[in-house]
Amino acid sequence: LWYGDGCFETLLVEHGKTYGLDLHLERLRKGMRYLYFPNKPDLDDRIQTGITEVLKAGELLNKSARVRIQVWREGSTGFAPPAGAKVRLHIMASEVLTDISPINLATVSTRRITAVSVRSDLKLSSAVNYIRAAAEARQQGADEALMLTTNGHISETTIANIFWLIDDTVYTPSDDCDLLPGIIREAFMDWVQTEQNDLKLRAGQYTPDVLKKAEAVWLTNSVRLIQPVGRLDSITLNKSVTLMEKIRYNFRLFLAERYTTV
Repeated sequence: LWYGDGCFETLLVEHGKTYGLDLHLERLRKGMRYLYFPNKPDLDDRIQTGITEVLKAGELLNKSARVRIQVWREGSTGFAPPAGAKVRLHIMASEVLTDISPINLATVSTRRITAVSVRSDLKLSSAVNYIRAAAEARQQGADEALMLTTNGHISETTIANIFWLIDDTVYTPSDDCDLLPGIIREAFMDWVQTEQNDLKLRAGQYTPDVLKKAEAVWLTNSVRLIQPVGRLDSITLNKSVTLMEKIRYNFRLFLAERYTTV
């Protein structure tokens, strides 16, 4: 708990249904293996039962709720985990509003930690890098931080993956950009490639100046699903509000069909 020795998942539960719960649990187990946690064969069942109990207790079964699943290992002074340390589980839920308004981003100097140092594809509890980036964005009067890689390419925000549209192509940073490849990000890429024959998808390394050319910019994560970006620094984005609304509506239909877990 002191040193961030744990991992977590955050997801949206709408009226008792969620998106890709099995994928969240799989990533949580990967995080535990990465940290050398002992194997917990009954963990998935405990989590699924616990989510239901927490939602019932909070009278959230018929509402939209943000659910956070946290596991951590008991420890002592020092960084080495004691032999046989117990693994703890904590589940919490709170109501969220489903109306998502555009947010403003600020490009921050705090860079994303490279995957060579710490794996970026896991949700690890040690989040000081994100905390500082978010605080820096708030100092600039923005809602959220646009984080770059150490060599200046777009990576992600502190809580979401980023996409943008130019002409008939949807762009997003590739996995080489030290980002967390979010579950909703993967679902969105799946949607573009399988359902949107009029759109192309390109993942690569891009500098922030490309966003000036975009017709629309948006974020994806497991709670907000899709959230438009209104401004980046002093640049107004999302020139086509109707286009953004269409993307959000059609993608949610795709999610409900392909990724829903009761």
